[in-house]
Amino acid sequence: MSRFTFQVVNNRGDEAQLHLLLTAVSGTRLDGIELGKSTLIADFFTGNPSHSFSAETLVGSRLYVGYGAMPAPNPNSNRYYGWVEFSRNATDKGVWLNLSNVDIVGLPLTLKGKSADDGNPFSLGYRNR
Repeated sequence: MSRFTFQVVNNRGDEAQLHLLLTAVSGTRLDGIELGKSTLIADFFTGNPSHSFSAETLVGSRLYVGYGAMPAPNPNSNRYYGWVEFSRNATDKGVWLNLSNVDIVGLPLTLKGKSADDGNPFSLGYRNR
């Protein structure tokens, strides 16, 4: 099975308090990020404005972007965060995405990828022109 890759691009500039946290029910061949660990975005972007992570499968996943460390994602906490939900199991051709939360996040998120059908690039979310 082929792997998929997500690229996280920081267009904000100031990442002193921004963190990423990836959660999943299950996954295989994950590289570039650790499951369940809140990581300062600045640690990813050492001299590079983008970071990628890839996997073969990630089922029931959320990628959280938050202001301040996130020891555990909790909608009732006082942390300012948002997330993108996605999933790909062993029988899926592409990645299933749920971006419905981005309208309440308040963070300029962009998701870019390539079509599983024809390989053409696509972009969803905030775009700075």
